[in-house]
Amino acid sequence: AAALLARGRQGAGGVQVHRIHFPSPPKPVDGATQVTQFNTLLYERLIEWESRLKGTSAVVAHDWLTMIVAEQARCRLGGRLVLTMHDTVIGKTFGKLANEDKYIAQIERWGCEAADQVIAVSAHVRGELLGVYGAKPDRVTVVPCGVDEGWFRGVRDEHLPHLRSALAPPH
Repeated sequence: AAALLARGRQGAGGVQVHRIHFPSPPKPVDGATQVTQFNTLLYERLIEWESRLKGTSAVVAHDWLTMIVAEQARCRLGGRLVLTMHDTVIGKTFGKLANEDKYIAQIERWGCEAADQVIAVSAHVRGELLGVYGAKPDRVTVVPCGVDEGWFRGVRDEHLPHLRSALAPPH
């Protein structure tokens, strides 16, 4: 991992991508505690590698799962904070929140307030972020998930049923 970090990964357009890998800790009883523990371990790595990561132009948080450590990374390293939201706990639970869900919702709301930019994967998720969490419209951009249709060009008609059943089996 240290060697990967030292050389970084060259992405599109000269973007340097640094991933932090480490073994999984013992799993706590509930998901929110596990995610908090994960953020703590990421923060320990941030402190360890801080000098090598200085000058970061952007820190990306993946949903509420890494929002806590991403904000700390932005504070320590500088740069913009970008939060990617695939859904909201309020949408997934239809607003019927258990205690753990309320904790997650608070992190999601705070993430929308703290982030310089929020990427929503659909107009529906963007609407939830604006309506439920009060996210600022000028900070929330829709970048849909997608599939490159080019992968499927040239597939002969007789193979399409098999391909479709492999990708999306009937219910």
